[in-house]
Amino acid sequence: MIIFGILASFLQLAVMVGIVVFIVKAITGRKGEKSVDSAPVTVKRLLLFGSLYAALHVAAWGVAGLLALLGEDSVDRGERAAVPLAMTIVAAPILFFLARWVIRSLSDPDERGAAFSIYVNAALVTAVTVVMVTAVISGHWLVGEGEYSSIALASLLVWGPIWIGHWWLWRTYRAEVSNLHVYVAATAGLGTMAGYGAALLAEIFKRLLDSGTSIDLAARTDSDVSTWIVAFAVGAIVFSWHWVVTGMRETRDTLWHAYVALIGVLGGLIAAVAGAGIALFAVLQWWFGDPDSSSAVRHFADFIPALVALTVGAAVWFYHRRVLGPATGARTEVQRVYDY
Repeated sequence: MIIFGILASFLQLAVMVGIVVFIVKAITGRKGEKSVDSAPVTVKRLLLFGSLYAALHVAAWGVAGLLALLGEDSVDRGERAAVPLAMTIVAAPILFFLARWVIRSLSDPDERGAAFSIYVNAALVTAVTVVMVTAVISGHWLVGEGEYSSIALASLLVWGPIWIGHWWLWRTYRAEVSNLHVYVAATAGLGTMAGYGAALLAEIFKRLLDSGTSIDLAARTDSDVSTWIVAFAVGAIVFSWHWVVTGMRETRDTLWHAYVALIGVLGGLIAAVAGAGIALFAVLQWWFGDPDSSSAVRHFADFIPALVALTVGAAVWFYHRRVLGPATGARTEVQRVYDY
């Protein structure tokens, strides 16, 4: 888990560096001599915030590894503490001095540029991703169905405050920092909530069908169902905070409309159309084709998840269509995009 976190941090850092280098190259190619003079400053900030992001990752996973070992009782705990201890000793001082330097420089508006915006967004997206995954694992254990994972609980305790701190940074300097992370997290929450909610609804329908027939269709255990419930709750919390509480109040700019139209409307429409197609296929195959089973109950078992996908997708589509508002007055570009 720790090694995966380190590798993921460097991969994300490489992606961030590539994006910023591309932006710098595009700017310098358009603005000529003045942009060339400012390019070294941009690269300096990129290196600063890139180093801060990498140090944050290594230090966070190091501290999480040490906390996880405190919750374990094993004879080789001392040996296993070597790697997270080394990560913490190396990364924590670097993180402290870089963060102190950055905080002092934030009083200058020129220092709150694109590199700072990218760093805050990257840190928030990473933190909310880790928090969601570890919250599901820890929640599954808390409800008594899953195994105890010390690294999941420790990571939740470490990355939760990291998310809170960077959320405060974004709220404080939101005039200079993009709100891209709000829509990324809202998308993750919506996908988690819709996916696991659909799984729960399908399981309920199958168990209701089982109660009236002698055929067992609900093969999932109570442990699986409890995991789905926890994941649905986590997704609902993330979606509610990032979209209902925050995103709905943001300026209706390109990012806002891109989330609503592409993720909400188009995503819900695709799920609804796919569910409707599978359900229609099951009906037509039963009446006119060659079904795989002679039992109507078994044949239409696939009809239930298709119907659930249609229902959930249509609900997501309808909700985000209502968010866009009614089509009144002159036809706008947003309405044209929706029509396409």
